[in-house]
Formats: sequence, structure tokens, C-alpha cells
Amino acid sequence: YIQFGSLQFAYNSFDQIKLKNLYSWNTIISGYSKNKCHHNVLSLYKRMQTEGHGVDTFNLVFVIKASVGLSVLRNGKLVHCLAVKCGLDYDPYVAPALVEMYSELGSLDCARKVFEGVSERSSVLWGVMIKDMYMNCGLLDFAAKLFGETDNKDVVMWSSMIAGFAKNGRAWEAMSLFRLMLRELITPNSVTLAGILLACSSVGFLKLGKSVHGYMVRNKIDLDVINYTSFLDMYAKCGCLETARRVFNEMPEKNVVSWSAMINAFGIHGLFSEAFAFFDKMRSENQLPNSVTFVSVLSACSHSGRIDEGWRYFYSMNRDYGIVPVEEHYACIIDLLGRAGKIDEALSFIRNMPIKPGASAWGALLGACRIHKRVELAEELAKELLLLETDQSGSYVLLSNIYADVSMWDMVKNTRMTIAKKGLCKSVGFTSIEIQKKLYLFSSEDRLAYKNTEIECIWNSLRGMTEIGCVPDLNFVLHDVDDEMKPDILWGHSERLAIAFGLLNTKEKTLKVKKNLRVCGDCHMASKFISLVTGRVIIMRDIKRFRHIEDGV
Repeated sequence: YIQFGSLQFAYNSFDQIKLKNLYSWNTIISGYSKNKCHHNVLSLYKRMQTEGHGVDTFNLVFVIKASVGLSVLRNGKLVHCLAVKCGLDYDPYVAPALVEMYSELGSLDCARKVFEGVSERSSVLWGVMIKDMYMNCGLLDFAAKLFGETDNKDVVMWSSMIAGFAKNGRAWEAMSLFRLMLRELITPNSVTLAGILLACSSVGFLKLGKSVHGYMVRNKIDLDVINYTSFLDMYAKCGCLETARRVFNEMPEKNVVSWSAMINAFGIHGLFSEAFAFFDKMRSENQLPNSVTFVSVLSACSHSGRIDEGWRYFYSMNRDYGIVPVEEHYACIIDLLGRAGKIDEALSFIRNMPIKPGASAWGALLGACRIHKRVELAEELAKELLLLETDQSGSYVLLSNIYADVSMWDMVKNTRMTIAKKGLCKSVGFTSIEIQKKLYLFSSEDRLAYKNTEIECIWNSLRGMTEIGCVPDLNFVLHDVDDEMKPDILWGHSERLAIAFGLLNTKEKTLKVKKNLRVCGDCHMASKFISLVTGRVIIMRDIKRFRHIEDGV
């Protein structure tokens, strides 16, 4: 019954057992635990104790997991006390569960004390400590230090580190660690490969992503729906949408995650009609959407300017599917209204939200203020946002850019000085391009290094595009310099460096470049003319979406 998820039948059968032993109690508790019925786990555990049955490793672990599932730290501490009384607190199964519980519930000191109290630490305990204590809390450098101090690293620990780096935006370190793991002759498992695929997706490194796919096929590693979805996501984010679609079509089974990933793939590639059609197809095949699905659909509405459809999908969430909107959904609606110039309506919407607006909601509206040059409102919104993100530079940078857009250079200077005084780090923009299975990186700071090189020759030839209407938009120069200098600054943007390098070193019709931040508007326009003049197809990916440019369109 438990195997098939029929918990009520399982419970009825259990209740008919006259002489229940520890094995039967653990079996029914494990059934409810596997199905995440946390309240049932706790009530059964209390009943078991009331009826005089003892405590063992297995039921303690189930109760600890239930405490995590219900986010009840007090209950978890009571279970910890019971484990201490029974001498099981340093058990090889109980100790990792306790570390995970304390880490998940924010009690890091307690997690560390449990870890330090174990004299013989298993690889499982090390893995939990690295993943839950440090990686999931964003303390990557501490995790790396702990990992370096560990002897006899196994695949679980390697996988935790790789996945942690990938999830926290440090893809290059994840890939370096993966290569080191292979040199150490550690055989990766499906978790390792899912982590490295995420890293490949984030930087658009198609070669390594394909290698991982090939490795899994050659070694006949069983692919489940999670692996297939990881491949789908990787190919889509590396610009290979048709390959992503083929992976989706070949999946032996599909779930809501894979459907949502495919809808998102269409959306980020600008194929909004296909995204909406896929959503309809998903429902016609009796696959119910989830919260993530609606984020993808609402984002597609926002980027395609479909206000009416956006509202329809938003209200449909709760009405038709019982999905309560969270901040991401509200942020999509704010972005939708903001892009359409309905700033005041977006402001009213955010002030009347049933939940407290977070950074993504205020950030979406602040971004709209830049598009429509609402400086005074931007200053008000920035104050709200800075209260939420005191240690992030992004809000200051966006506000500085808004000031620069309207030539308020004194305010630009003051904002940048504030960033420096607070010791905040501004993300360095770079663009990557993969050529002959190698990844090349360019930043705007590299432009002087390419003086008197073939790349500069390419630049100079392309700058003649002014004759066919490619006039630089000097508003995208966010520095207080003479107008004569601004075209040179624009032509030194990392996007154009990467494109010039690609034109010089490839013969393929399609160039794929990836920017780690937003693509500059002038670079987007210049790329259209470059495509028209050279006959190349240019696919530009930034932090938000892809731009497919062919024949100047």
C-alpha cells in the first residue's frame, strides 16, 4: 500500500496489527515520511511512545525530517534531546539528519556543534555539512575551505560542491572542480552531472554540456525525468532551442517541471506564441501547471507586451488551479505594466499587494522607471529597495544608470561614491563566445588591448555602417565624457568585442554570444546592422533572454 501511495489503506492495515513491534511502527512512519505527511509522522511517533515502544535510529531520522518539513525548530530540538538521552545523537544516520535540520532551520551554531561533536565523520556527514551548512546558505568560501580540509572525498562531497557553486552563480569554479574530480578518477553520478549541466547553462558552455550528455549515454547511465529536463534546459540556454525541443519530445515521461522548462525555453528565445501554445498543450494533456509554470508564462506576457493575457493568466492561477501568487508572480505583473508605460498603475498594484513587496517587485518597478525616465519616482523606489538589499550594489548601479540617462552627472558621482564607501562590489560585465570548443571571454576593459590588432580592423570596417543608418545612440554611454569620445566607448563594449572576434575566427553562419548582464541597447541595434552587412545570424543571450538577429531583424 505504501509503495503505491495508498496511505489510508496502509494505516488501516497497520491499525489491525494487534502486537505491533518497532519494525511495523517504523514502516508506517517511513511511509508517511516519504509522502511528506509531516504532521502524521509526528502524531504516529507520539502514539508509538505512548504505547511504550522504544526509540531507534530510523524513527528518529523520520521525526527530524518532519521537523524540517514543518519548519518547527523547537520540536527538532526536543528530538535532539531524546537522541542524546538514548546515546544516538552521534549515530552515523542521526548526526547528518540533525546537521541538516539545524542548517535548514537557520540554527547554524547548533549544526556546527553537532558536526564538531562527531569523532568519526562519515562522507555523508561531511557532504551534509558542506551542502546544507554552507552551500545552501551561500557561504561558498567556507564550504570550499572545509572541502579542502577533508580527506577521502567521495562522489557525494564532490557533487555537493559542484552543485553548490553552480546554484550560487559561480559556474567557472563548478566546472574547474568537475575537471579536478575527473582527474582524481572519481566517477560522477547523476547528481554531479545535474550540477555541471546547470553550470554549463549559466555561462552557455555548449561543448562541456554536450560532453556530459555524451558521457551519460556512453556509460549507459539511466536517465530520469530530472536528467532529461537538465539537458533540455542546458541546450535551450546554450542557444540550441531545436535540440532542447528534441530532448523534450524524446522524454519517455514528462512532468510539470519538464513542461515548465520547455515553456520557459520558448519564452527566453522570444517565441512567445509557441510558449502560450505549449501551455495550452500541457493542459490538454492533463498536466496541471505549478507556480514555476506561471512565472514562465507571465514573463512571456511581459516581454511580448500582452497585458490582457497577463492579467488573465494571473487571475487564473488561484481561481482555476488553487495556486496562490507569490512575489515572483507579482513582480512579473509589475514588469508587464512597467514595460507598457503604466508606471502609476504598477505603483498602485505594488502598494496594494496582499503580501509585503520584496526586492524583485521593487526592482521590476525601478527598472521600468529607467525605461521611462521617471527619476523622482526612481529615487523613492531605490530607498525602499536599499532597505531590503543593504549589501547589494545592484540597486545603486541601476539608480546611477537612471541618473546617467538624464545627464545628472553629480548624482551619478555621488551614487558611485556611495557604492565605494560601502565596500560593495559591482558586477563586472563580460561577454563570452564559444569557438572550436573553447570559451573566450571579453570585457569592455579589454578594448585597449585590441588596439592595432585584427579586431580593431574589423571594428573600423564595421563603423562604416553609419552610411546605412547605424548611428550610435550616445545615451547608452553612462560616463560624463565629450560626445566625440562616446562612439569609441560604445564600440569597445564587450558584446562587440566578442562579435568582432567571432567574425574574425569563424566561418559558420551563426554567431552565439552571451552577456552576463543585460545587453546594451546600442549593441543590440548595432548587431542588427552587423548581421545585415556580414550576412551572419547573431544570437545574443543576456541575463534575461535571447535575441535572434538575421538580415538586420
